[in-house]
Formats: sequence, C-alpha cells, structure tokens
Amino acid sequence: MKTAAVILIVLIFFGFRPDLLAAFDSLPGRIILLSAVVYLAQVNPFLGLVSAVVTARVLDRTTTVAPWRPAVDLLYIENMMRPKASFGIPALRTTDVPLNDPFNPYTIY
Repeated sequence: MKTAAVILIVLIFFGFRPDLLAAFDSLPGRIILLSAVVYLAQVNPFLGLVSAVVTARVLDRTTTVAPWRPAVDLLYIENMMRPKASFGIPALRTTDVPLNDPFNPYTIY
C-alpha cells in the first residue's frame, strides 16, 4: 500500500509538471511510458488510469501554427527589377545589371 501511495504521489507530480518528462517524447520513450502504463494497470487499475492520463499529457503535441507573413523587401529589389512601362514600350533584356534611365524609351535589363 505504501508503494502505491508513493507511485500515486509521483504520478500526480508529473501530471502537474509534464514538461519534466518531455525527454520521453520519442519512440523509445513512448515505448517505455506505454509499458509503464500497462504494468501499473496490471498492478493497480487506479494507478494505471492515473498513469495513462499523465502519459497523455506528456505526449500531447498541440502546436500552434505560425502565421505566414511575406518577407519584407528592404532593398526594394522588386521595384528595381520591375520593367518600366513595358506594356506600351518594348523591352530589351540583357544579362547585366538593370539600368534605370528615365529618358530611355526601352527598359534595359
């Protein structure tokens, strides 16, 4: 009876602090935790129930999805690479650096 009381106190402690067992959130750790649940359920059904709740709290993987935000264009590369009035004016494209000349009738890339 003393052993069951000590195990219950330890399980209640881990039930309130499941982050202490976060190292068991891997495949071998899950096997160990599930085998402990099965063993405690065979020994004492109440301890098995409490250990199952603790194991569920340890293995709970509720994560929040980070909101998607587009990257900030600090260099304004998008504006520099956009062709100047290429809808009505023909564009000449080369492999060099963009040339932004306002008096040039062509968009040169």
